[in-house]
Amino acid sequence: MHASQALLLAVAGLAAAQSSTSSAAAGTSSAAGTSGCGTQIDSIISSCLGTTQAQLDACATNDWDCMCEQSNNVLTCYNNCMSDPRRNGVEQQNVSWCNAAKAYVRPQLSNQPEL
Repeated sequence: MHASQALLLAVAGLAAAQSSTSSAAAGTSSAAGTSGCGTQIDSIISSCLGTTQAQLDACATNDWDCMCEQSNNVLTCYNNCMSDPRRNGVEQQNVSWCNAAKAYVRPQLSNQPEL
């Protein structure tokens, strides 16, 4: 299998996972008292997710740069409680989307100078 075919298959798998992961993250973000770090931290995380998850959900399908950036913003919501059980899944999704963003090379426009 050529490298480009392997990348295409990986990207397709990530796209399919996007909708289920976003839905799962949205479903768990509203659950109160699930961080294990106390109710005040739960409120901070919930408030943060209310903003950042909406921004992530607004990314277009296969817009890896947007999904990388916005999932990184979602990940920062867990900085006050690194042991939150939801953090690991968010971190794994962030790594996947950022790797896809790095692997995807956009064609240059003909009127832009090469760097």
